Amino acid sequence: MAFVSDNLHLSRTQRGVGIIEVLLALVVLSFGILGIAGMHLGAMKSTKGSFTRAQADLFAEDMAARMRLNRTAAADGHYDNFDSDRALNCGVRPAVLCQASIRRNPASCTPAQMAGWDLYSVACGSRFLTRTAKDGVLNALPNSRLTVDCDDVLCTADSSHTITILWNEIPPSNAGNRDSVERRVQLKLTP
Repeated sequence: MAFVSDNLHLSRTQRGVGIIEVLLALVVLSFGILGIAGMHLGAMKSTKGSFTRAQADLFAEDMAARMRLNRTAAADGHYDNFDSDRALNCGVRPAVLCQASIRRNPASCTPAQMAGWDLYSVACGSRFLTRTAKDGVLNALPNSRLTVDCDDVLCTADSSHTITILWNEIPPSNAGNRDSVERRVQLKLTP
């Protein structure tokens, strides 16, 4: 019988130790989950920055492709010195719409009109023409701007051009500060 009473005595002294261990494990587990949530939030912010950068790259490539297709207008300087901040109102469509849509055929455009249409389409988008909404630089990127400049004083067929997409974003490292940083994508091409 002495053996049974010793076992009872041990079990009485160990009561409550299991609850303390469980509570301690919950505290450690909750710190781990908070750490994982913080890393996930940082990864999501970085992903948004990468997505915005990819969009800017696509807009610059779109503008470059349009300029390569309209070399005459590029050589004549119709893309030169364009800045969406001072030369464009997205609320006013160009007089001549040089793109086909579901409801209408494209107009027959001169190279200069096509250049104006290209600049408008990339900067503002062409939402009003098609069922598939396509935003432009100004609507897709935060506080953005599109510039196109000829690198020579007088544009010629051999002149290079610089396409610049600028936008502001709050990098993940500045999340608490809320100060935005200007980002840019530049593409240099000779149409």
